[in-house]
Amino acid sequence: MEHATSAALIFTDGEKVLIEIATGRTFGEFQCDLPKGHVEDGETSIDAVVREVKEETGLNIEDERDSIIFLGKHSYNSSKDISLHLLYVSSLPDINSYYCDSCFKNAFGQSLPEVKSYKYVKLDTLGDYLYHGFTNMIKEEMPEIKKIIDDKDEKVNMTAIFDKVLRTN
Repeated sequence: MEHATSAALIFTDGEKVLIEIATGRTFGEFQCDLPKGHVEDGETSIDAVVREVKEETGLNIEDERDSIIFLGKHSYNSSKDISLHLLYVSSLPDINSYYCDSCFKNAFGQSLPEVKSYKYVKLDTLGDYLYHGFTNMIKEEMPEIKKIIDDKDEKVNMTAIFDKVLRTN
């Protein structure tokens, strides 16, 4: 594999999942993503998840590091493996609260955010929206995800996390 990537599956009691719509894409079937990115030199996959979630959503989940669950490492495509992580929370902030600090340059040299918008979808429809590379990964991990939903008693309030981030920025 060419490079390692970490992804975060962030969802709530109501089984709402945070997904991203990348710049240049539209919301629809197989067009969305989870917060994810490359594991940098010296980082663990959890370090990368914490960093990427902050860059792509504005959420600082550093204090929730111990609540992040490693679900497994999966082949995403021929050049990329993804370490999938789960963070189960009691609530998520208003969808309009998210922002992306991570940018890329387009063909015209303009700096654009990697993520243009966000959406909450139901966990059981997640596979309908994500890129094909995630579809089998989610299907494979769904029994473990459902078990976590049933067993989880300690939940993190993401609204409080987001409010804390806004106060410190």
